[in-house]
Amino acid sequence: MSCVLPGVLETRAKFFCPVNTLSALDFPAFDRPQNAISGPDSGGQEARVGALIWNRAWLSKGSRLRSLKVHSSQTAQTVGAMYTTGGFQLTRNKREIMTMKSVWILPGLVLSLSVSAAQVATPEVYAGDAAAGKVKSASCAGCHGVDGNSMTGDFPKLAGQHASYLQSSLVAYKNGSRNNALMMGIAMPLSDTDMADLAAYFASQSVSPGAADPAVVTRGEQLYRFGDAAKGISACAACHGPAGAGMASAGFPAVYGQWTQYTTQQLQLFRDGVRINTMMNGVAVNMLDADMTAVASYIEGLR
Repeated sequence: MSCVLPGVLETRAKFFCPVNTLSALDFPAFDRPQNAISGPDSGGQEARVGALIWNRAWLSKGSRLRSLKVHSSQTAQTVGAMYTTGGFQLTRNKREIMTMKSVWILPGLVLSLSVSAAQVATPEVYAGDAAAGKVKSASCAGCHGVDGNSMTGDFPKLAGQHASYLQSSLVAYKNGSRNNALMMGIAMPLSDTDMADLAAYFASQSVSPGAADPAVVTRGEQLYRFGDAAKGISACAACHGPAGAGMASAGFPAVYGQWTQYTTQQLQLFRDGVRINTMMNGVAVNMLDADMTAVASYIEGLR
């Protein structure tokens, strides 16, 4: 069990430890029984009414919960309290005495009742303004192109990249965790809002298509789609997807259409430990320059 929000108890049905204690779960102070065993008061923001007695749990070999059997000769007392949220109501001052002999709980069944008395405010994350980002991108155009499509492989294409990845990259340049003197100088004066706006603008653009080199495309496809088990090279598609679109929620960037030159340079930086990313360092360390060029060329041809 772990407390994840004030007054909210999270129960994970994975592993259970033998416990012989009756716990009243996070009652506000004015409703809490004198013999309750609980964590700090929630301040009335969240009340969880219920008591669980855990004695033993039998787990199958695969760590899958088969059943939870509860034995107790003790008397369990639950104290109700009235909280109304969204039409859900509990009866106040109702005392109910239960003697629990033997209870079988099916897998996945959670014996708890939780009622919110006040909603916890979640701060909104600024998504960025693409229109504002377009105006701010004037200083980026010299290297990355007006629409995020650079003219040469010396500079990456930014068009169509995940906004979250672009923003995190700017943060990394600014704080020095990603080493690039030119980009650090550009990122230093940018505010969080500036970064979000720029990321939103470039993410809204379409990446220009590239082309793979027929001479190396077969080897490049093999590495990208399947990896090379003999060399210990993982398949790129596992994280970046079969079409190179990446996965924004996991922080994996889109790579399709990117210049062969730029991708090859980045793989070399990962291999040499100049650019730090545990996953990519582990992949690139086993790659030869020829492998890097082949897979980078295949990536450029993805659409």
